[in-house]
Amino acid sequence: MVVAAGFLVFQMDQALASSSLPITIATSEPMIRDSEGATLHEVYTDQNSWIWIEVYNALLHSLHIVAIIEVRDSNDISQSIQFREATVGDDSAIDLSVPWIPRAEGQHQLRTFLISEWQSPQLLTWVKTREITIIQTEEPSARFYTVALDGNDYNITYSAVTGDINRVQVDAELSTLLIVFDGISRETRLVITLPHDLAVKAFTGGSGMIPENKESEFLRGIEIFVDGVGAEASVNDVDEGKSVTWSILVEAGAQEVEFVAARLA
Repeated sequence: MVVAAGFLVFQMDQALASSSLPITIATSEPMIRDSEGATLHEVYTDQNSWIWIEVYNALLHSLHIVAIIEVRDSNDISQSIQFREATVGDDSAIDLSVPWIPRAEGQHQLRTFLISEWQSPQLLTWVKTREITIIQTEEPSARFYTVALDGNDYNITYSAVTGDINRVQVDAELSTLLIVFDGISRETRLVITLPHDLAVKAFTGGSGMIPENKESEFLRGIEIFVDGVGAEASVNDVDEGKSVTWSILVEAGAQEVEFVAARLA
């Protein structure tokens, strides 16, 4: 379908030069938004984003449309071609969006137009465009935060493009560890490493005991919540007796990352 869509885009580009189109159906200029629907004014490489358009139908009857949404780089080469089919009610508007993760920095052009269908397509709108600049995501550097617990100091290692640890709260009785962040200004991936002894004290109800040969399984089963909502997270590594590392995707404005362990029998 991508090849077919690409050929169609080429054909439509040629046809648009001489077309006279009705003004009863229209689209907005494409925009970039985050997963929460907020408009992004800065877009970074490898950032989860959505290309959004509004479609308006001024006719007195509903209309089936196919929206073609394309991204071209500074060399006018297509980097992404996607489509959305929908029916727009009479004298009404709908929002349409497609996901996009930019992989390269530099100038890009968002393009969108509407056709009637795939089998015998007719142009319904002119091409609407928007120029955007993709910023290269900088490499995060490792940082440390020291936690004092039971008379010992433990260094939590973490890395993120944006945000710093403000405080850490351990509740051994509830088998939880809460990390509060400041300054997470955009979506980022946190990589957090807890030293083994801190993880064991925090997640075993204060007993400091994990069933024999169950340490890796136990640590991998810890649930992670960001601002109270289950997070997209994974265990990068369990170095038994030394440390455990998680990779956690967080949205802009996130503040609290909570690790919750299952109660040991």
